[in-house]
Amino acid sequence: VDTLKTMASIVDIDSHWAKNFILDLNKLGVRGLTAGPDHKFHPEEKILRSHYAMFIEAILVSVNNDPKLATKHLGESQARFKDVPSGAPYYNAIANMSDMGIMKGNLRGEFSPQKKVSGADALLIIKRIKELRK
Repeated sequence: VDTLKTMASIVDIDSHWAKNFILDLNKLGVRGLTAGPDHKFHPEEKILRSHYAMFIEAILVSVNNDPKLATKHLGESQARFKDVPSGAPYYNAIANMSDMGIMKGNLRGEFSPQKKVSGADALLIIKRIKELRK
């Protein structure tokens, strides 16, 4: 190869209204808030509950300077929710969110990790995080 082509860190946000915010988030390296291997951020996609739990966990690990939180529930044999196996990559984050009362399951014992987070749910979750800080 005679020349090296450099690719932008994120290729799908050039005309997006939140471009600067997305670039700032990407620099922080918070799991779930970075571009994927395809260099795309997918800014118009709704966020799944599993992903939301993962990046909130990453933020709490950083803010509280508690790296143990990121592995606290790994290896648990008994899953907390019917639809979240203990071996799922997002299991630890969901278990932490449940323990802290930040995100909850439904009455059927399901967390619905593939369900999209509504704006109202996102705000309620942020409110619960703020209440933890008091």
